[in-house]
Amino acid sequence: LLELEHETLIHRILDGYYNVLHTFRWQVLAIAFAAIIACTILAAQLSLPVSSEVALLPDSNEYQMHWSWKQNLLSNTLAKEQGSEALIMWGVTPADTGDHLNPDSWTKLVLDEKFDPKSEDSQS
Repeated sequence: LLELEHETLIHRILDGYYNVLHTFRWQVLAIAFAAIIACTILAAQLSLPVSSEVALLPDSNEYQMHWSWKQNLLSNTLAKEQGSEALIMWGVTPADTGDHLNPDSWTKLVLDEKFDPKSEDSQS
């Protein structure tokens, strides 16, 4: 290749890096493989969190203190233990009256004309 008489500073720095890396290329490759293996082993030994409530901030942070305080409230504890919500409706018929080819059309609520809330059968 062409040898330049006046190499710039960046060329001299990059040439120096290249010469060092080229001289020790096999050692650098071995160190990189060793680091990959060590990281893989350490990652396999990590334990999973016990709950999904992972604290990312230190305990002295105001947001973390508020979050910890909120977790100990009775309302929060009851909300966690109450289970799922369900909506039950009587006197309606399952029907889809919307246009299946038009996503902007809504379905109408179809009432069951035979439903009588006063009868004994509908009370049970």
